[in-house]
Amino acid sequence: MERAGAAQTPDDSGELIVLFIEGEASVRVAGLHASPGLTTRIHDRMMQGMRFTLCLVLLLCAACAMKPPAQEMSDARSAIKTAQQLPGGDNASKADRYLQSAEQALDQAAEAMRAEQYDRARNKALEARRNAQEAARIKQSNK
Repeated sequence: MERAGAAQTPDDSGELIVLFIEGEASVRVAGLHASPGLTTRIHDRMMQGMRFTLCLVLLLCAACAMKPPAQEMSDARSAIKTAQQLPGGDNASKADRYLQSAEQALDQAAEAMRAEQYDRARNKALEARRNAQEAARIKQSNK
């Protein structure tokens, strides 16, 4: 018993003909014939390629996340040094509290770096920079 069906491709550039012969499918695309085994192998190969690509992307993302936050640490140190060099104003004690908090956060970031907890180190370094910048803002607003 032979049944055949045909469907046009979306851009009408070729015709996809699927022949069903005794329970087996055979595919003919634009005059090329592909057996069921071949289409299965092509599909398996495509899936293998997609799995490989996904693993590669995940590996690259993990590698980026594992990078030590050297730039963030440097930025925090620089912000603290800048804030320390500014003259104090009326709210010097408030600015000093922010500076002290920045230095503590930087110390915690350094500890996290030694423990290779890079996400925590990055967050603490960013916190240190924010606190140092706030201290500098307070000092500058009271000139």
